[in-house]
Formats: sequence, C-alpha cells, structure tokens
Amino acid sequence: MIIEKLKKIKRIFLPHWTDHWSEIIDIDKSKIGLHIGPGLLKIKNTISIDMNPSVNPDIVWNLNENPWPIENNSKDSIIAMNVLEHLNDISKTMDELHRISKPNALINILVPHFSSAAAFVDPTHKSYFSYRTFDYFISGSTLEKEYGFYKKIRFELVRADIHLAPILTYIPFLLFLVRKFPKFWETYLCYLFRGEGIFFQLKVLK
Repeated sequence: MIIEKLKKIKRIFLPHWTDHWSEIIDIDKSKIGLHIGPGLLKIKNTISIDMNPSVNPDIVWNLNENPWPIENNSKDSIIAMNVLEHLNDISKTMDELHRISKPNALINILVPHFSSAAAFVDPTHKSYFSYRTFDYFISGSTLEKEYGFYKKIRFELVRADIHLAPILTYIPFLLFLVRKFPKFWETYLCYLFRGEGIFFQLKVLK
C-alpha cells in the first residue's frame, strides 16, 4: 500500500523516462518520424538509422559521419534515446538534427546525467549531460544570449525532465527539489543525490 502511494507521488512529480514512451508513440503514430540509434527497439511509423546492420535498421549509417543520408526539412519528429552520448560531436549532431527536421518538428532525447555512476560503466559513452547542455541552442536562454553566436540553429525547450537514481525516486522531497530547483541540485547536491538521465523534448525553430 505504501509502495503504491510512493509510486503515485513519483509519477506525479518526476516520472521515469520510460513513462514518456506512450507520449512519444502518440506523437509519432500519425507522422513519419526518424529513430536514430534504436538498437533492437522498434517504433511504428518511424524510419530507423543505425550503424549496426545486425539490428536491421532501415538505414545502415554511422551517425558520426556527416551529413546523414536524409533530406533537408523532411522529418516531423525524431527520437534519440540513449544514443547522443555515443557520438563524437554533439554540436555537429545538433546541426544534423536541425537540418533534417521540418519547422516545429519535435525531437525527443534521452541522455545520461553527468552525476550518474552508471553512465561511466559503458566504455562507449563519450558525453555526459546537464539539464542546461542544450541551452546553447535554446532560443531566449541565458547561455544562448551569451554564446549563441557560435551557432545559428535554434530550438525551443518544451521540457527537460531530470531522473534520479532509482532508489531516490521514492523520496518526495528530492523529487520536488529536482523539479523546481534543478540548477541548485546540480550545483550543490547531485553527487550526493545522484541523477540517472535527462529526458529532453525540443521543438525545431526555422
């Protein structure tokens, strides 16, 4: 009984990233989306692109090689779950995501938080993320105003949901703190109460 109540609180304040899958599928079910680096996970109405031919993607391609074999302004939605951390250059990857997206396309991203101990277990991980990592490309953000001259591409931040290490997700105070004061948590508390991942949803501006 207590566990069920805690789970309900957790879902209200800070759902696990897997809870977003139904939302993503709803977004994509009436559109032709792109799923980059899907591995064995398949989603209907998406074209998959992966460097590993053994997972039978629609397009076999190394995402570190730019440009990708996809037309400009051709995608309504893109899914990039557990893949950006494996790529060599996040900035160039964002260029490609912006290039192939239609105006107002939605890009759904899951990446490891920099405080996650599990993120360092995988030797193929090359990047670790803050909830502000994409602010350099987010229209109107503080970092975009200060350093936006480096890039012309722009996105709108629809959501950035930080997810804590599993056992911490049942502590209501921490859930509230992370949701309401993410910068304070990252600056002072994240190595004490560790994060696991971040779910971003970005809208493409053109």
